[in-house]
Amino acid sequence: MPKLRSVALSTHIRTNLLASGPHITTFPNSVMRLYADRFSLKTLPIDLPVRPWPVVIVTVKNRTLSPVVELFMKHLRDFTKSMATEQRVR
Repeated sequence: MPKLRSVALSTHIRTNLLASGPHITTFPNSVMRLYADRFSLKTLPIDLPVRPWPVVIVTVKNRTLSPVVELFMKHLRDFTKSMATEQRVR
């Protein structure tokens, strides 16, 4: 893997860096479909390892959550548990 020389989270900045110089980055397929022709970008056929991103739920201390928020958090927890189970099976 190449060493990181600069870090930019903006898709717009990364696309323009790619188009203007000797840079390499990763994009989801959806971004490549949008920008490949416009910026003359080429997809390189490489497999990168999947790295899970940490996700947290943050709430304000001593504040009551609305029923909608409680339900949303329950669905998120259920969904992420099912994702973890699928990954263990693989």
